[in-house]
Amino acid sequence: MFFNYFKYIKLLVIFIVGLSSCASFSDGYLSAVPTAPIDITNANEVFEQFEIEKERLAIESAEIMDSIEFLQKQHKPLRANELNRLFLNLKANYVIDEKLHLFCKSYPNDSLTDQAEKLLIKSAAIYNRNFQHNKKIRRIINRGNIAYSIPPNFLKASQTYLWKVYKDESAGYPIQQNQRRNFNRENYDDTSYLTWYTFSGFVSQVIASTISMTHLEPQPEENISQLMPLLEPGDIICQKSRNRLTDKFIPGYFGHSAIYLGNSLFVEAILEGTVTSNPHKFAEGDSYLIIRHKNLAPVQLENILRLSQAQLGKKYDFQYDSESPDIITCAELVYIAYDFILWDMDYMAGRYMITPDNIANTAIKNPELIFISYFDKTSNINYPSDAFIQKLLTN
Repeated sequence: MFFNYFKYIKLLVIFIVGLSSCASFSDGYLSAVPTAPIDITNANEVFEQFEIEKERLAIESAEIMDSIEFLQKQHKPLRANELNRLFLNLKANYVIDEKLHLFCKSYPNDSLTDQAEKLLIKSAAIYNRNFQHNKKIRRIINRGNIAYSIPPNFLKASQTYLWKVYKDESAGYPIQQNQRRNFNRENYDDTSYLTWYTFSGFVSQVIASTISMTHLEPQPEENISQLMPLLEPGDIICQKSRNRLTDKFIPGYFGHSAIYLGNSLFVEAILEGTVTSNPHKFAEGDSYLIIRHKNLAPVQLENILRLSQAQLGKKYDFQYDSESPDIITCAELVYIAYDFILWDMDYMAGRYMITPDNIANTAIKNPELIFISYFDKTSNINYPSDAFIQKLLTN
């Protein structure tokens, strides 16, 4: 009987979620667009530039998908570099789509609207061709990514728009009826998956939040004087906090990681979300390991700091799914910011996850990453050996 009730509750949630995404598509598929006036003096030239840029982005996104699907065929985790490139491409597309929507909203029943709508149809069809067929990527995109200003259900809305407005083959993208049936089935499956994904994340959040309430009073002052003189912008810090009960439930030795931005600011993903922290707030642990990339070019460091700060405001990833950058853990923050490093990962519960121990273990293998210092309440070791760190990780 309980399972029957759960089935009906699940269907009700899916129905409500579906209703929430059914906006009017008469003038596009974005839920909100800028209201600033747009110059139409050279509209035809602007549309031509949009089309050229859209074609370039379509080629680029196809190349990104080829790289992603190559990894998928080899049953390897997605690299952060591919995910960052994917959302950077989507952001560039989104900027153009916003302008096209603004044309539609600002100039109804005008030839400009016709041109804008045709480009929107073409754009949605390109998304269909490049992304819709890949279940994992489709779901990743539809969860959104605030680091790139991509809202949830962006891809889903574009595809719904494609089916609603497409009535002939004038745009050059004929759609077969079986493709529409496939979309409806995919949409239902994705909504069902999201319902379960959200529910399981909520359960994990409740458990983690309850556990986090048990801890001793932190004493960061004891660590700040040792930690701060050693740090440089871009450094990765792995931390262990024996005074927190959550430390007992995180796999491995280290329970937390963060990136130092400079100017006495850290960026870290904690249970409350991704935030910047001062030394007093951050240095609450009792063991610290500082990792540094020894050959960072200035442009690489700038990109690391930019990517780190772009994650601010993201919620904590209670799913511990490294391939879903809409929400992140402390280790996933490092994975995304240092997207040129091939980080070690574990495969658990049907997903790839990265832990602070994976970060330290990768540093052992990667000659570009060096250990600057390890210290705790009883020891202070400059440039600890790989063997010493390996022993910590296996204890």
